[in-house]
This record gives sequence, structure tokens and C-alpha cells, in this order.
Amino acid sequence: DTSIEHIYPRNASLADQIPDIEPLKNTLGNLCIMDPEQNSTADNATFNDKKSIYRASTVKMLQEISNKSDWTTIDIEYSKNNMLNMALKIFRA
Repeated sequence: DTSIEHIYPRNASLADQIPDIEPLKNTLGNLCIMDPEQNSTADNATFNDKKSIYRASTVKMLQEISNKSDWTTIDIEYSKNNMLNMALKIFRA
């Protein structure tokens, strides 16, 4: 089973919201597949609070993300482009 993880939380608390990222929170670059149980544990925690969960994930992308010091709009753009490139390699005939 898998679920969709929001790296920057879908429902960040008011104190934890990052104005530049709020409009990007439901875009491809901020999403990743994740084990449903781990996703429930991560819930709406901040990126820094989720990093230990990402480190323990079997999803390589999340393991790599866990090494970042912050999660920024640049990281979201890079992640989106990375996933699109992977999809093109997989689905091109």
C-alpha cells in the first residue's frame, strides 16, 4: 500500500506556514509516495520534524529529501522536474 505525502504539510499550522510555499503545497513537486502508516505518523508536522521519518522510509526519494536542511520553492521545482523526467523515461515508447 502507498499514500501521498505532502512534504510541506497540507494543513500547516498558522505558526508554521511559509507564505511562498503555501500556494505550492498541492503541486507535484511537493508530493511523494509513502507508506500509509509512516504518512499517518508524519501527518501535518513541519519538514524538520518529518526528516527522521523520511530517513526511515523505503522510498529513496524521501531518504534523499531527509538530507536537506530546509524544504524550499527551489526544492519543490527540482522535485517536480525530477519526477517528470522519470515519468518520461518510464512511459515513453
